[in-house]
Amino acid sequence: MLSGYSLPTDLTAKYTPAIALVGGTTTAPGFTITFTAIGGQAEDGNLTLTSEGVKGPVDKW
Repeated sequence: MLSGYSLPTDLTAKYTPAIALVGGTTTAPGFTITFTAIGGQAEDGNLTLTSEGVKGPVDKW
């Protein structure tokens, strides 16, 4: 679970969130949040959101 954050209860049976920090010494720091689909939602696939506001897959948002 993300530190200091929890999904609304209606989503906890559908997604597991994880955050990855990206960037390095030559690029600005950022993050990618991945919501891993579970249970009945699994066949729809995962969702991602970056610190730049890029959502994927586009057709799922």
